[in-house]
Amino acid sequence: MSTTVAMRMFPLVGQLFGRLCWNPYVIADEESQRSLLQCLWCLYSTEPQNTVELKANNWIRNLLRHLISEEESSTVSTFLQSVVYISEDEYHSSLVKDMVLSLVTELRGKYGDGIHISGRSPSDRLRSLSVLCVPLVTHPEAAPLIHALLMSPEFGQKGTLSTEFLEAVSNALLKKKLILPEQGVMGLWLCSLQSLEDATLHLIDSSLSDQHLTSLDMEHLIMDSLLPKASAFHPSIFLIVNDIFRTLLLESNGDFVLLRLIKMFTCCFLQSFLLVEAKEKLPLKAFFPHNPQSLVMALLMLPSDVPPQAWQQHTEWISHSLKRAVEGQESAGSGQDLFESWFLLVRCGDWVDIAAQHLTASQSEPSEALLWLLAFYHHPNNESQQRTDSLVGLFGG
Repeated sequence: MSTTVAMRMFPLVGQLFGRLCWNPYVIADEESQRSLLQCLWCLYSTEPQNTVELKANNWIRNLLRHLISEEESSTVSTFLQSVVYISEDEYHSSLVKDMVLSLVTELRGKYGDGIHISGRSPSDRLRSLSVLCVPLVTHPEAAPLIHALLMSPEFGQKGTLSTEFLEAVSNALLKKKLILPEQGVMGLWLCSLQSLEDATLHLIDSSLSDQHLTSLDMEHLIMDSLLPKASAFHPSIFLIVNDIFRTLLLESNGDFVLLRLIKMFTCCFLQSFLLVEAKEKLPLKAFFPHNPQSLVMALLMLPSDVPPQAWQQHTEWISHSLKRAVEGQESAGSGQDLFESWFLLVRCGDWVDIAAQHLTASQSEPSEALLWLLAFYHHPNNESQQRTDSLVGLFGG
């Protein structure tokens, strides 16, 4: 039954529910509160078809905001003093918890009293519930309900949860006004591209806004964002985050702090990836689809995992392999592939640092391979010979 039909058949139903929602004796009782929420939910229209349904939706939202409001009310205060003997803060916290429990129970379909919303698909129920939950997002007590919505099987279907709800959850997470289990946050990012983009841009802004951020501070900032761990489990998240890095890198013309952030993010991703259980771990090809896997493996190898006496040999192998790929891309005129090779080097920059250290400390003739690697990192748009010539003089060649 639609809201319009219900209002036509029971014209005073709005007045009845409105008065019940303002009666503290009613909303303080868990069973009455649950039944009242069920009725309000039944009246809510997922896709309003007319003015009546639009007004009904706004009215229901206002009632829900009233139910969770912590503003002082003489009626509530008198009720609490005379009957419940608890503070108003405790009363509102308990009320929100009861509401959340009722809605989570309904969401999981565990009512034993036959109260269900007939004629509505699971996706419609989820969408209407998500809209009703928008005012609850910043209440700590509502976290279980929000997590249950984000983890519901139907959430993977496009448009199941309202955009308003997803935006509210995303903003609350970024402002630390909402704490969710990691799986819930990952579920949000997997199904809401905007939320993932917002989280990534928030990390970038936080890192670039402090020019004096130490490497350790930046690492903590990146790990706290949960993006490296989410990327280690879900290649789609890793690829989207790197698409954002790629775009900003092109726009910023190689900003030093951004390069540092991208390199640190890849290190954090690798730490998280190594902790993934073998049965859940995906091949690196899923994360680096545009690059030769032997080169990816060599670049992702940590210097601490290679004996110091083998550093130069390992770095020269990387340089030769990368140079072959780059020269082929330059001959083919493939600017996109050339950029991908450079972007891989930017993300795995530890061996560039090793090359620079070796060239600086060496008393012998500079290694041509190390010179090329360093030149390509700093001047990817130059031709191969121009890159090498630009650094030969610097290292005494």
